[in-house]
Amino acid sequence: MVQSTLAFILNAIEPSLDSSKVYVVKDLVIVSFVLLMLLTKARYEICSLDKYVITLILLVPVLLTLYSANAWEFISAVRFYTMPLVMYLLGRYVIHLKDDRVFEKFILFVSIAFVVISLAYVFIDRDILLALNITDFFQDKYKIFGRSDAMINGFPINFYFHRSDGSMMERSFGALFDPLATAFFGATILFFCYELYRRKKKVVYFFLAWLILLVIGLSFTRAILLMIPVVLLMYGIKKYFVRITPILPIIVFMMFFIVVMTQNLENLRSVLDPSTIAHLSVYEFDQIISLATGQVRDSEIRGSESLYLTMIKENGLLFFGLYLLLFVKIYRYLISNKDQVFSYALLTSFVVYVMASFTTEHWFALSSSSLFWFLLGRNVKTSKGVSKESAKNTQIRSCDNGKGRVVRASMY
Repeated sequence: MVQSTLAFILNAIEPSLDSSKVYVVKDLVIVSFVLLMLLTKARYEICSLDKYVITLILLVPVLLTLYSANAWEFISAVRFYTMPLVMYLLGRYVIHLKDDRVFEKFILFVSIAFVVISLAYVFIDRDILLALNITDFFQDKYKIFGRSDAMINGFPINFYFHRSDGSMMERSFGALFDPLATAFFGATILFFCYELYRRKKKVVYFFLAWLILLVIGLSFTRAILLMIPVVLLMYGIKKYFVRITPILPIIVFMMFFIVVMTQNLENLRSVLDPSTIAHLSVYEFDQIISLATGQVRDSEIRGSESLYLTMIKENGLLFFGLYLLLFVKIYRYLISNKDQVFSYALLTSFVVYVMASFTTEHWFALSSSSLFWFLLGRNVKTSKGVSKESAKNTQIRSCDNGKGRVVRASMY
């Protein structure tokens, strides 16, 4: 939120500024935190989930060398697939926010900033934003991805909802200057405010939750909007108890729904918008066959965004299987600790992202996903059953792996 607003302000003051350079600052800050973690911490508390995340971070770049055509493609892919995992480790080891009162203030601050900035851009006339050189700002931002020319009326093409009759409706781009990023980021904050309201009964969190839902609604990001009520029904919460419904029936139902829609795509073209048609078309039978045989073209997956199909297309089934195992481990951990404070918010966010990722890649986009992965790392609890003498002799202590077992390891 800070970097987008800062880049826009600097670009408005000095149009010749290449505002895309501002976005490098975020990556430099994250790299700095990683270096601090490596240089200053003498002891780590490591559990099964941590070990798998670290293994992926080390293994993924090796695998990506087999599929990357050039250095830039390799760097981009490494960033995309590993930065969410790095944010998880930062939440675990760098900025703990373990005090729940301090953490509550953090959530409150981020929620208010998210709502205020997002709604401000709803009420500011877009002509005023155009006069402040926002078009140059977006062209600088999207040229990194080769999409600087995908603009309509001075704004990126996905800032509009395209109806089947050819007309357009403006979508709110929110505090993160992107409708999808704003909706994905907002989903995590929404569930944290909802859990805080149910536990604390503070009216401020009730109103913030509704305002965040309004921001998500104005972004018109249907992948998130459709999944939020489904997840709220499947995963209820009382004051100190979380009701759990297995995730498998949700996935099966969603895949059945996608298959039915895809098989009747020709009959539905007259009533569906172009974006929905593009998302569904990647699940057509001939497209899946082409994907499995490596014959699919980039445009048929990229831009129609399915995180899972993109993983398979770009790096193969084995690569996808590694991340699928990660998702299983995260889900099992959250289920095993479902009554822990804030596990409900993380569990519901996780399931929403799993479902939404059938049609978009934004769960792994850093601006969209960083808060979820950071807070997931923050919420992983370590075992308290390690003696002081054991801690002296063990450089890496232990933590519960979510299955009632303790994992111990040594740096030497």
